[in-house]
Amino acid sequence: RKKMMTRDQENFKIKNDLLLNMISYLESRGYFVTKKNDRPLVLENEVLKELTNKKYFSSIIKKIANSDSMLDHQKLISLAFHIYETKEIKGHIAEVGVYKCGSAKIICEAILLSKSLKTGYKMLAFDTFNGFDADELNNHELQYFSETFKDTNFSDALVEMSKFQFCEVIQGSFPSESGGHAENKTFKLVHLDIDSFIGTKKCLKFFYKRMAINGVILIDDLSSLKASGVREALGSFIKYERQKKTPRYRCSITHADQASLTRIY
Repeated sequence: RKKMMTRDQENFKIKNDLLLNMISYLESRGYFVTKKNDRPLVLENEVLKELTNKKYFSSIIKKIANSDSMLDHQKLISLAFHIYETKEIKGHIAEVGVYKCGSAKIICEAILLSKSLKTGYKMLAFDTFNGFDADELNNHELQYFSETFKDTNFSDALVEMSKFQFCEVIQGSFPSESGGHAENKTFKLVHLDIDSFIGTKKCLKFFYKRMAINGVILIDDLSSLKASGVREALGSFIKYERQKKTPRYRCSITHADQASLTRIY
């Protein structure tokens, strides 16, 4: 008979799996990870030293383990690392595609733990909180998304995010209705979880010149069959960049199946 795990054993397993995921993610980003006294060490970056000793990483593992986000752990780990790695850059942070605030809460927890946001800067959380507008979806996407993501509302989102005073939750199609809130701002990190070709393309165009140098745009759902328009929009963006003598952005694919677009100049 299979032996049942206790709650403590289950929690330990979840946190241990997350730590292994973090190490795997770091290695995929080109860091060299070794061990010292059974603790993972990141050797090729002065900022990321002892992983399990660092309050930020041990704390964010706990937050991710208890998260109610629809994103898998790898994507949340990726978000947490990008927040840490951009902490010294001046700029706002944004998420487009908030839904029920699962990943937005992890972003805000990571901001608090890493002290990533400087005085005067905000986290902006954008969503319609009523699913997709029909004219934002192509024929392929209409099959999957015409009635999805409607089981949320703006009032609930305000309550969910109320503990984070630096976070502003904004309702409306982005950027046509809510883009004004980001119009004259510079961003260091933008997370796009939009699922549609038109939405992704509009966001890339909007944030293109609004990212700080070394700022990052993270795009989810690269391998999703339902959200194939995301790959198409990213492909158009990369093609546009490659036509330039000096591309403004460098694109890489993270271990979490996200596109990471870093502004070079």
